[in-house]
Amino acid sequence: MLPPKPSRHFERQAETSARRRALALLLAALLVPAAPARAAQRVPVQALGLTDTGGEIFLQGSFKNQTQTSADGSTTTESERFFQEILELHAKGYAYHPNLLDWFADLRLGLTQELININQQTQNSNGNLLGYNVAGLFFREKPVSFSAFSSRNQQFIARDFARSTELTNSRNGAQITTKGEVPLSLMFEKVDVTEIDELRTDVRSTRHLRFTAADQRDPNRTLALAYDHEDTDETMTFNSPGGGTPTVDNLPVRRDEVVVHGAQQFGPGPVKSRVAGNVRALDRAGNFPEKLLAGDLSLNLQHTQSFSTFYRALYNQDQTDQELDKDFVGEVGATQHVFESLDITGRGVYTKHQFGLATEDIKGGFLDFAYRKKTAVGQYNASLLLGHEQTHETSPNGEINVRGEVVVLADLAPVQLKQPNVLAGSVRVWNLARTIRYIENTDYTVTTLGAFTQITRTAAGSILDPQTVLVDYTVKAATDAIWDTEHVGWTNRLRFDAIPIALYYNYRLRDDQLQSGDNPGNLDKQRVHLVGAEFDYKNLDIIGEYEARRQVLFPPWNAERARARYILRLAQDVDFTVGALVEHLVYLDAQQFNLPPNRAFLDTASAYGRLGAKLQRNLLFRADAEYIQTKGRENRTLANINVGLEWAYRSLEMAITARESFYDQEKNTGTSESILFTLRRRF
Repeated sequence: MLPPKPSRHFERQAETSARRRALALLLAALLVPAAPARAAQRVPVQALGLTDTGGEIFLQGSFKNQTQTSADGSTTTESERFFQEILELHAKGYAYHPNLLDWFADLRLGLTQELININQQTQNSNGNLLGYNVAGLFFREKPVSFSAFSSRNQQFIARDFARSTELTNSRNGAQITTKGEVPLSLMFEKVDVTEIDELRTDVRSTRHLRFTAADQRDPNRTLALAYDHEDTDETMTFNSPGGGTPTVDNLPVRRDEVVVHGAQQFGPGPVKSRVAGNVRALDRAGNFPEKLLAGDLSLNLQHTQSFSTFYRALYNQDQTDQELDKDFVGEVGATQHVFESLDITGRGVYTKHQFGLATEDIKGGFLDFAYRKKTAVGQYNASLLLGHEQTHETSPNGEINVRGEVVVLADLAPVQLKQPNVLAGSVRVWNLARTIRYIENTDYTVTTLGAFTQITRTAAGSILDPQTVLVDYTVKAATDAIWDTEHVGWTNRLRFDAIPIALYYNYRLRDDQLQSGDNPGNLDKQRVHLVGAEFDYKNLDIIGEYEARRQVLFPPWNAERARARYILRLAQDVDFTVGALVEHLVYLDAQQFNLPPNRAFLDTASAYGRLGAKLQRNLLFRADAEYIQTKGRENRTLANINVGLEWAYRSLEMAITARESFYDQEKNTGTSESILFTLRRRF
């Protein structure tokens, strides 16, 4: 007789029990760390574990008044009142066990009110703020882990003489990572950015894929690979300062980039020989299409403790829709240490540049001496550079395009471009991503003296202070010319032992001499003498210098300058720092360079001060001020004063800052007064 069949109830119980056992075994396999991590195993298992919670509520506001008067006499008066009330919550924890899911979350909710009055015209606007940052890491101790993330952030970037820039940034994505001797990672994210100021509205959405790999099996060897793919849709709306119909540009970009880096150390001694190399390939389509291939390889051989040789090769090929640029640099040299006081380095360099149809070949040799000696009166350091180069330049149309020169525009100071003879109207200034082309006389100005060109940011433009930009321009070149360049550099410094004084003298010479062909117009002869003394005692540092520069392409000049800095601790909790610079520079041969008498000099005066004082255990006072003024060839003034209080009591914090700013830039003037306060309560 056959035994009775088990009922469906018992079958379901058995299946459920088997599934539970299988799930328990699976979770055990997932949660047990690959490496010993006993602390993680002691975390209690629960559906939702919280390890930290909290938050804060704060009120933030600003009051700002500004007035600007342009050279034509027109005046713009603007006031801005801005408030935001924000509640922020944050939490950290895990699901079931940290080795299964470790997570954290921040949430920000807020309201904004803005009132703007421009020349008696008032505009009110209210808005909502939503910010969050959520991320989770699955299987953090396992050979393969997975993370997901999502964030959104809104902020307002204050500018002294223009409306604040509203910036919204959101990011959503996921990443898979493997551990071990060859870790790998694969990430996908979507990034959305909106940037709004009074002139531009920039909206861009980017889909980004990134893959990385590294070889960590040998501590003496490094090998890494990174691949990035981006698809960006961008819309730029430009509102003309004079009104009229806005200009809308669609700027799609597709970018693929591969970077490979490798390095190897070898050799028996404590100082290893080393070989290293990098390869970069970029393919960009859409706005500013570009194909780039670059690589460099360097080899340093340590033959003995005192003798080494080095070799380097660099290649760069950059193809845009306008032209093909190529660069090749080869260098070979050796360094010999003589006793402990002298280093001698000799090197030969070959450089070939191709700018479209124009070419530039440079061959040179250099000899460097670095000497240090402890003398009877003090420490003496000196260096000597001797070099010779020969340049062969050809250009069928007599022009060379310079692309992507990196320039940092800070304060209202002009920055001189590297190459002389810039063609009028050829300067173009971009942001680093080349998605924003800034407008001359709105965001920056261009001036020329002698053969050199300078660019200066405007106080009310869209270029922030400080900001790194890319500058493209075109220069005049020789159709066919060969010239020699002599280099001499000599520096000397003696630091006395008995007194806190150091004396120094520097000499630099660069002399271009045409050998054949037509004169390219960029040949110069620069001779610079610099004599200085430095007094450094305790917290006081004073420097006095005299500098004489003689040039052909730029007005020669003599300059006298003094710098000082003093750090004073007034009390245990009170620190004060003050500094100043004064310089008087006189241009020679001013008429030859079309400098009128009232512009044949440049006087510079600048000062700064910083004070920090802890008035009470929970009350901090801060103040800082800076002032810069130039007269003569450049007439500009920039002044900023900041005064603030920070108070904290338990979980309550308060801060208030008042700021006063003033600028005068070649008959364009502006003043700005603002107050910013924040009240924060943590819980």
